[in-house]
Amino acid sequence: MSDEFKVDIASIPLNRAPGISAFMRVRNEGEFLEQAIETHLPYFDEFVIVYNRCTDNSEEIIREFAAKSDKIKAYHYLPHVYPQGSSKHYELPQDSVHSFVNYSNYALSKTTKTICTKIDADHIAVAPRIKFLIDGLRKGFLGEKDFLLFSGINLWREENKMLVKKDMSFSPITGDIGFFHVGPDIYFIRVEQGETLKIKYDKSYRVINGGLMYFHMKGAKKDRGITNYDLDENPQSYYVPVVESEWQNQEALSFNEFVSLHPEFPELKEFCDPNDLIILDN
Repeated sequence: MSDEFKVDIASIPLNRAPGISAFMRVRNEGEFLEQAIETHLPYFDEFVIVYNRCTDNSEEIIREFAAKSDKIKAYHYLPHVYPQGSSKHYELPQDSVHSFVNYSNYALSKTTKTICTKIDADHIAVAPRIKFLIDGLRKGFLGEKDFLLFSGINLWREENKMLVKKDMSFSPITGDIGFFHVGPDIYFIRVEQGETLKIKYDKSYRVINGGLMYFHMKGAKKDRGITNYDLDENPQSYYVPVVESEWQNQEALSFNEFVSLHPEFPELKEFCDPNDLIILDN
């Protein structure tokens, strides 16, 4: 079974059809997974979803979407994948089937279009922004050696209201979330906190800032997105101090307060109040 999931970087297909692929990795994302898929799916030619160790309703949601849309290709990644930041993450070879790096490269390897992007399962796209970026890509805006990064707004739930974290309002725009042409030197590698695309360290690429495109729901989850790090099993995890310092007792702003503080982001006028967009359960 293991050989089926082990990725040889050189085997990632490069002979690709025109179009734009998204790929998503999923573990226990049931709270916002439906909205994450629904808000992204219309804009892509192909949507690859790879899931692992799901004990909630994520697999059911994925299968329902796959049955309704021929854009979606769903894969159950069977080997146990150790979380980012854990000791196993550091110790395992990057091509181990239990490595989060191999898991990520597996998802990339299942795409078939010339342009790709990674979509996290707790990102909810804002329609005008994703349409703007995708329209530009389809007009040929993205060069072969361009990396179009984009970012999002970190939400925080309090008393079933959606707020914006004051001190960490934006997801980093220097990471691995962006559009790129698939090439022989573009694949995931290990970094301290998890994984990133090797393209990030390739100085021959032109990095373009695509601005804000999504709401990041991690802080809106009931567990603040912490459970998937398996911190009880990994007390030395990179994310233990992160959780203690950054994810507790956060000061938060209403969406209107947040927008008023950031006139430097004109694209915010295209965002609606997340309380009008995002479905919360109790």
